[in-house]
Amino acid sequence: MRSTMHDQITIRKATPEDAKILARQRLMMFEEMDHDPIERLTEMEQRFIPWVRDKIIAGEYHGWLAVDEDGVAVAGIGLWIHEWLVNPRDFSGKRAHVLNVYTDQAYRKRGVARNLMNELLALCREQGIPKITLSASRDGQHLYETLGFKPDPRWMILQLKDS
Repeated sequence: MRSTMHDQITIRKATPEDAKILARQRLMMFEEMDHDPIERLTEMEQRFIPWVRDKIIAGEYHGWLAVDEDGVAVAGIGLWIHEWLVNPRDFSGKRAHVLNVYTDQAYRKRGVARNLMNELLALCREQGIPKITLSASRDGQHLYETLGFKPDPRWMILQLKDS
């Protein structure tokens, strides 16, 4: 699915060939949050590349990239769909976790992350995934709240439906 945004930004699905881009955006996300020393982030980036490539191939990771008119990825988002315990409130056996939400500084506050989130939420609805979790940075929390995510002690959670 491709959708066009303002300023010639296009959203496209990530492919296994985008693993390095996704890993670099992950590193930059953590670096901006002063999460860990750069040596650890670089090691994480290198280990993430084969992990995300394999998960995309297996259909467990869905990523989207927002690219400019030159094809440069200026933002991205990921969704890890994994097996989850069937329970009285969720018979799907699936859980989805949002990760790697990153937008280059020059493209922030333009609706890019919101449009990426909308692509992700549409896929969750299509696949009948009732619950989505994410870890929010301070900068991203407002966006997630406007989309219906609720704070939880560990995550922000969006309950799409009871299954």
